[in-house]
Amino acid sequence: MPIEKKATRAKRSMRVSSATVAKARKSAKIAAQEQDFAGEKGRGDSGTHQDTRLGFLMHDITRMRRAILDQMMNKFGVTRAQWWVIAHLSRHDGMTQVQLASILDIGKASLGSLVLHLEEGNFVERRFDPIDKRARRLYLTRKSRQLLDQLHSVEFEFNELALQGVDRQARSQLLALLTLIKANLLRLTSIDGDNDNRHQTPADRRGVSRSSMEAIER
Repeated sequence: MPIEKKATRAKRSMRVSSATVAKARKSAKIAAQEQDFAGEKGRGDSGTHQDTRLGFLMHDITRMRRAILDQMMNKFGVTRAQWWVIAHLSRHDGMTQVQLASILDIGKASLGSLVLHLEEGNFVERRFDPIDKRARRLYLTRKSRQLLDQLHSVEFEFNELALQGVDRQARSQLLALLTLIKANLLRLTSIDGDNDNRHQTPADRRGVSRSSMEAIER
């Protein structure tokens, strides 16, 4: 196939379809209506009203981001959660499943399901550790490596579209604020875990990260 045709096909594969954009706009309209409804209920207290809208907004952004990214990644035969695994392995190829679960901060069972689907799709392969035969290490296949540039391009395009109108300084501030909120939630989860079961291990207390990953898979 001529190089020009290949380039054109690659561009088309990375372009967000008009149907995807239309769905996103429809979801945004519904989200705005939900927020207005929530706002009407909380008019008496401006602070409470604002916090309620913020909660609705974060939920809607997560839901919409998940749906659009899934659509964009689907043409390559992977989900966004599987892409997350591939992206990390591209930087740490050959790690064990236990090590990867620790880095991603998710449960071994959740990761095991992702790896199984990736292995069935010939995106990763598991090899026995040459020293410890009980351990198996994860490696990207040639198929995954050939997809990396395209998947990175799709993610970059999506992020630029989603963050359109938000400059670099504002993005840094947003990142810092969301990181703070996540830390607060992790602390609350740890407190709840201590109250429920004081004998839990540190890994068991990472409920927010694990539940987030499980939500991503759905």
